[in-house]
Amino acid sequence: MLEARVASLEADVKNIRENVGDMKSALRDAGKDLTELKVSHATLNERISHLPTKSYIGWWISGGLTVAVAALTILSRLGWLVAATSK
Repeated sequence: MLEARVASLEADVKNIRENVGDMKSALRDAGKDLTELKVSHATLNERISHLPTKSYIGWWISGGLTVAVAALTILSRLGWLVAATSK
């Protein structure tokens, strides 16, 4: 009876060792994945930091509109923009 119990315990210990080995390899793989994720995150943050901001885009749109209005005003003062008259 005692030998059967010892054999059962030995089998359980063997299973526990295998499971712990599997867990160690899974943790190693997770560490590698985490490192890759950190690198990807840093790359993404670097790319985002070089994108134009809303205020930068707004200034360019405002400047473009200002130039367009100034050009149209100058053209109308020179008489090059005359409304067509109906006959």
